[in-house]
Parts: sequence; C-alpha cells; structure tokens
Amino acid sequence: MTEFSDTTAQSQVVKTAATQEADIPSGTVLIGTVTAENRAYALVKSDRGEIVQVKPGDKIGRHTVAAIEQGQIILMQNGQTLRMLIPGG
Repeated sequence: MTEFSDTTAQSQVVKTAATQEADIPSGTVLIGTVTAENRAYALVKSDRGEIVQVKPGDKIGRHTVAAIEQGQIILMQNGQTLRMLIPGG
C-alpha cells in the first residue's frame, strides 16, 4: 500500500504563488500529478503532443518546476512564480 507524504510545506508554496502571464509553450497542458513518500512528479502534454514526466527542478519551456501538488504544479522564472492547473480540475 502506498503511503502519502504530508504536503503542508508544499501547500505554503502554492498559497504564496502568483499566477502570471508567461511564455509557457502554447498547447502545454498539465495532465496529472502524483505525490508519494517524499517524491512528486507530473505528466505534462507538450506543445508537440508528447507526454513527458517532470519532477521538481525540471524545465518546462524556460520555467523551472518549483513544486508539485495534487492537481497543480508551481513554475518559476526570474523570481516570478505561476501555477499550472489540470484543466477542469
């Protein structure tokens, strides 16, 4: 059975993140997120239609994945943050 980790610290990142207009490649979509045992990853559909797995520290366009929570990822670029949500989630 999978044990899920406490995401309280990550929740604080999400609460302080601002939604900004950004240059994330058009057509990039968050498909899903998984967090378990101090690991987190997300599935993202790229603007080329590829499904890629990302984790904190990875890049999406020019943005760095700062945090992953249930249904959303936090991206950073040049000190600014933005949130990417699962559509309809």
